[in-house]
Amino acid sequence: MKIIKKRRIEVTVRRLRGEVGINNLVMGLIGLFVIAVFIGLPPFSAVAEEQLKTVSVGTVGGLTDAGIFIGQEKGYFKEQGINLDYKVFGSSSDFMPLLGAGQLDVAGIVIAAGLFNSIANEIKLRIVGDKQSILKGFTSTVAVVRKDLVDSGKYKTPTDLKGLRFAVSALPSGTWFTYVEWTRARGVEESEIKWVELGFPQMAPSYQSKSIDAGSLFEPFLTRCLDLGLVTVVGDSYEVTPDATIVPIVYSEAFATQKKDLANKFMVAYMKGVRDYNDAYRKDKNRAEITKILANAVKMDPVLVERMRKGGLDPDQKVDKKWIIAIQDFLFNHKYVPKKVDIDKIVDPSFAEYAIKQLGGKYKY
Repeated sequence: MKIIKKRRIEVTVRRLRGEVGINNLVMGLIGLFVIAVFIGLPPFSAVAEEQLKTVSVGTVGGLTDAGIFIGQEKGYFKEQGINLDYKVFGSSSDFMPLLGAGQLDVAGIVIAAGLFNSIANEIKLRIVGDKQSILKGFTSTVAVVRKDLVDSGKYKTPTDLKGLRFAVSALPSGTWFTYVEWTRARGVEESEIKWVELGFPQMAPSYQSKSIDAGSLFEPFLTRCLDLGLVTVVGDSYEVTPDATIVPIVYSEAFATQKKDLANKFMVAYMKGVRDYNDAYRKDKNRAEITKILANAVKMDPVLVERMRKGGLDPDQKVDKKWIIAIQDFLFNHKYVPKKVDIDKIVDPSFAEYAIKQLGGKYKY
């Protein structure tokens, strides 16, 4: 009997200890909740942090990532339960195989031969939005002519480009197409210009040495060349390719189909960042804050970022298929693209349409 009573007492003690432990735990959690509410923090933030889902983003860096930088800094991706794994590559060709294999979810890819040829070679992806476009008042790529040619009178009008060396960052690209169209519209045929392929970092030294005469320049290289007194702006790509998407946002097929909910949420966060960008530079709303975010992200002086021409980012993430088709036709005719792809099958506006609904409708200009 004594042994049985002793065991009953021990069990009772254990139960009491358990109840006390549970009560202490409950009271502790209530205390944490009250403190969190009192100081304005979301309760259980540590748990929420662990529940974030990772989305891998491939990029070559630069201010075309403005929507991503703003979305990260202002917490828009975390609001959607997303943790960004931001990967910087040397060129878009470096991450194309990873997109095809589903090892990379999102990327910004220049409209060029490599994009069309990759799709033709069975790399499946979707063009879903805009990472850089040519919008009215928002074009960071312009036509320039060496300043000494302008000052001397050797260049007066675009017809004076005949026989000159015109530099573009890549020949099999939308940029080359744009400036062939720009010069042609001004009475100069493609064959009358000496086209030179030259990377943006090499352009300032080349203008200094006078080894090139004209070309297309992109920020921040444009502002640097202007500050050095090397070039004069003579044209704007909007004049010939208005509203063209030149760097689209691309989803891997796996991300677009197997993780559609996450892909939709990514677009909501990204679109919010892009709309903040448009608010800043179209409406002067929180402009200093947005400029600082961008400057910190690309490690540049905010004064320089403010001075630079701003690239276009469509606030509704519209993709203009017309120009993508025109660029593919151009590159096909120049034999950079051996096989055309059906653009209608790779442009998917559904993610942008979802985000527009979530954000209360189209952007109000």
